Amino acid sequence: MNEESGVPTPQEHKTGSTGPFVGIVIIVLVLILGGLYFWGSYLNEQDALNASESAIEESSADGDIAGPADEPDRIESDLDSFDAAAFDASLEASLQAAESEF
Repeated sequence: MNEESGVPTPQEHKTGSTGPFVGIVIIVLVLILGGLYFWGSYLNEQDALNASESAIEESSADGDIAGPADEPDRIESDLDSFDAAAFDASLEASLQAAESEF
């Protein structure tokens, strides 16, 4: 209170800047953690992809899996060995099984 006039003097309020600072720190931490999460999932996906590619390469080298046929003689022999009747029977059986479930 001002003693001369009897009017109270306004008190100065000190405003702290800890609230906005803490908010910014939390947002930055969430962004960093999110980035690390997505980076880790990307690396895991790449590792899985590389592992499957190396497994395919190893089995192809062993002769377990035939590669794509791009030679005309090989394509013709694949077409000759294909049994359309067995494929149709298998397809029909699968269709009937699917229809019986509904």
